[in-house]
Amino acid sequence: MATLVASRSVVSISEPIMNPTPATASRRLLTGLPLSLIVCLVLGASPGVPGAARAQTLPAGQAVNPATLTWPRVFTTNGCQFALYQPQIDSWRGENLSGRFAAGVRSLATSNETYGVVFFTARTEVDKVNRLVTLDDFQLTRTVFPTRRGMEQGYLDSLRQRLPQTARIVPLDHLEAVFVVSTEAAKALAVQVKNDTPQILYATEPSILILVAGPPIVQPLAGTYQRVVNTRAVMLTNAADQTDYLYAGGNWYTAPSFAGPWNANPFTPADITNALDAALDTKQVDPMQPSKPLSSPLDIYVSMTPAELIQTAGAVALQPVPGTSLQYVANSDSAIFYCTADTFYYLLLSGRWFKAPYVYGPWQFLPAASLPADFAKIPLDNPKANALASVPGTPQAQEAVIASSIPQTASISRSSASLAVNYQGPPGFTAIGGTSLSYATNTATLVIQVEATDYYACEGGVWFEGASPSGPWAPATAVPRAIYTIPPSCPVYYVTYAYVYGSTPDYVYTGYTPGYAGVCVAPDGVVVYGTGYDYPPVVIGSAWVPYPVTYGFGWGMAINPNTGFAYGFAAGASFDCWCHPYWGCYGWASGYDLGYSRVNLNSANLYAHWGTAVRHVGSWGYNAYTGQEWSAQRTAVFNPYTGAYTGNRQSTVINPYSGSAPVTYRATASAPARSPAAWSSSGVYAGRDGNVYRATPAGGYEQYDANNGWQAARTAMSSWATRETYAQSVGYQRYDSYRSDGGGGWGGRYSRGRR
Repeated sequence: MATLVASRSVVSISEPIMNPTPATASRRLLTGLPLSLIVCLVLGASPGVPGAARAQTLPAGQAVNPATLTWPRVFTTNGCQFALYQPQIDSWRGENLSGRFAAGVRSLATSNETYGVVFFTARTEVDKVNRLVTLDDFQLTRTVFPTRRGMEQGYLDSLRQRLPQTARIVPLDHLEAVFVVSTEAAKALAVQVKNDTPQILYATEPSILILVAGPPIVQPLAGTYQRVVNTRAVMLTNAADQTDYLYAGGNWYTAPSFAGPWNANPFTPADITNALDAALDTKQVDPMQPSKPLSSPLDIYVSMTPAELIQTAGAVALQPVPGTSLQYVANSDSAIFYCTADTFYYLLLSGRWFKAPYVYGPWQFLPAASLPADFAKIPLDNPKANALASVPGTPQAQEAVIASSIPQTASISRSSASLAVNYQGPPGFTAIGGTSLSYATNTATLVIQVEATDYYACEGGVWFEGASPSGPWAPATAVPRAIYTIPPSCPVYYVTYAYVYGSTPDYVYTGYTPGYAGVCVAPDGVVVYGTGYDYPPVVIGSAWVPYPVTYGFGWGMAINPNTGFAYGFAAGASFDCWCHPYWGCYGWASGYDLGYSRVNLNSANLYAHWGTAVRHVGSWGYNAYTGQEWSAQRTAVFNPYTGAYTGNRQSTVINPYSGSAPVTYRATASAPARSPAAWSSSGVYAGRDGNVYRATPAGGYEQYDANNGWQAARTAMSSWATRETYAQSVGYQRYDSYRSDGGGGWGGRYSRGRR
């Protein structure tokens, strides 16, 4: 693959890169453009997408008192006092959770207590914005109290009465942390993604990348001007002077052809302002207007094939990674490493690794499993430590996989949710290879034909069904299994991550996992962005129907015990990036204005866009601690590669899943005091064998004995107890950090739409 180096020149790339084969399973300007910018612009807009959905205040729902979300939770009933400890997970598939509680019970007439295990199932409603999970439809399947066998049925009856209210709301961080160490962690479905190397551009000066979806397609605009419709840029051609024009960052650039070279040109025809206004009126372009003038024009890159731009501030500056043979490129916002052992450079793009003999290439894809072993040794306090989430076998990679399987859920009103599908001309459908299905190609709404009179549409994470391509549409109570056989080679594959879990006469229980926003789990056990397929553009008249892309956004992940798993766009940008996703759920939920480069997409709730059609459960769609609008979701100047959260990471240099820290770490300093004090405040855990265990300050474990209370564990403790101990500690630390930052986490910095 060709890799191009820029100084003050402009480059256009148009050679084809990918040949898809079947598989089995923007606009904020960086003023002054400091080093911190790889200004990567992915341009495109979709017709029929609702206008900008600015931050909105949703119904408050039920306020949540943080003090009630600690463990153990105590209640009194039928002459007994019960203490419920943090649930442990056996299985969490879709909305269905099964697990167990360690429970203590004490008669009010005595001070004697005993412990047992309560096994349960529940339906989960996940609110990723507020980091809360509501447990509904509790089913207590059995109890095991080794010292009170004759009382088990009575305890079970009491628990069935009170436990569903006492343990109904659980911090997501508490559940997610223990889920990582459960036996389910290795069961995530892998996707056979493509890994063809994109064009990788290397620049040492402030630059911008503009993507065109295939060869430029021009349509009449105004006067003698035509517009390139398969890009989000204001890219024009003028028949009068045979010149091409690009508007970006407040400047006009001209070129003899779309292939360049592009140069800043303040001397433009007088009527070009009319053409710019006409382009803006289409609602399909982004003028990339800066908040203040640029100090100098940008270098312009135009690519008609998948591409990514990496940048350094001048020549490469390397810094050692302690304890390894690695060095990282310190003057770049990308994750670029140099290995002194083999003298190769390594680059992380969209969760995938690439290798080259020089920083300017030529780059080739490298399976993550083939990385040098030293990548797993990157210290957690290193500025590039977020790369650990893309190194197979690391705790960070494991947690990213687990987090990608947890859905955002909602209860959708069957009477309130409605859908209208707008087609460009008569409905047109294309067959989906390897299936009997077809999908609509001339609408921004995803519509799938299953049978001649059986259609399904998905918008904003909600499924609808109808008897014709135009409806009428009603919320679907089930989705045909055939839809989940759509292969990654199909542009609408992402819809296979949206689900219907069940329904009542009034509501449909629905959910989507991060895959709906483009995340995939690759076969080597790491999370990547995009399928890697280069989907061909569809243009109907002057309207472009865009499909997902893998490269060009600067996608990256951040993960550590304080913040959890996060992913977003514009790697390292100090301000909002110009590039914003424009397909599917992104375009529907945000228009141009939400600023996805500033949002942790793992804690975004697309269902909030449905307003009153969503049943608000607990703190649903609302920050019960601060009243923040739903778009203020754990955001910051999102920097997944350079470690914007280094300050937090300093206190987390442990491996919480292998137990490599002293047991005292379990006692999180910010965890609220337990109540009442008579109950054990140490970690109490329910074994699958029905016995109850607790950790001791010395680092060992005790088992509750039928006759003698807490005694040294008779059974050799496997590593599960150690992992549970640290996982629960991590969950407390993470949620306490989120709450102490005003419900916003990550330093309490918010973004309400676009600044």
